[in-house]
Parts: sequence; C-alpha cells; structure tokens
Amino acid sequence: MARAVAYQMQVAAYGGLSAATKRRLREIAMAISNGDRTGVFSGVQIKPGTQLIRQWQNRTHTVMVLDEGFALDGRTYKSLSAIAKAITGTNWNGYAFFGIKRATHANKAATGSKGKSGLVNQRASECDARLPLRNSSERDSRA
Repeated sequence: MARAVAYQMQVAAYGGLSAATKRRLREIAMAISNGDRTGVFSGVQIKPGTQLIRQWQNRTHTVMVLDEGFALDGRTYKSLSAIAKAITGTNWNGYAFFGIKRATHANKAATGSKGKSGLVNQRASECDARLPLRNSSERDSRA
C-alpha cells in the first residue's frame, strides 16, 4: 500500500508514464500473452546477415549476425559481449565494443524536458549497413 501511495505522489510531482512507455508496456504484455518472447526485448535489433567489423590491436575482426547469435572465426557465440571478451580477454559491453548506438530511454516527465521525442529512426537502429572501422591506434580507457 505504501508503494502505491509513493508512486501516486511521484506521478503528482513529476508526471506519469509517457504515451510511448505505456504503448511499449502494452506491446510487452501482448507478446507475453501470445508466447512471443522476441516481442519482449527492446533495444537495437540487428538483422541477420549484417557484418560487424572491429579493428583491435592491428587485427580486423568480422562478426556475422545470425538468426540465433553471432559468428566469429567459425565459432558461434550467444552475445556480442562474449565475442568482445574472446577478442580482448576482458569483459566488455558488446554493443559498446562494436560501436553500436542504443536508443536512450529517459523519463522526460521527471527531467522536465519538452524537447524531441525519444523515438529513434528504426532503420538507423537496425544497423543495416556495415559499421565503420575504429582506428586501431585508439586507446580505450578500459585497459
């Protein structure tokens, strides 16, 4: 009961859920009721067949996006993070390692922002094209 009252106080002070958030919650609920677990996941969806290219320590690594995971040098991986670890030997966020941008999710009602919508052009977020190489001389702060 206390949580419900606290939530209502936050809604009164900062505003409720945005229309986009409500729509996404309805999509997730519908996907779960239909047994479609792919509809639950949000974020960047990379089309199968897309090649991700990353240069690391003077070596170019090309990853192929598959229907169920990713392929690098004849091996299949479940995540980009696993591939990044195989390449570097350290834990990385796979999206960050390959330079893939994710849509930012912010509670605009809480921040008071009246700017543009948080929606991202779907075509750009799908990573249709080959991604550019990063300069091998870059020094990462994760070393």
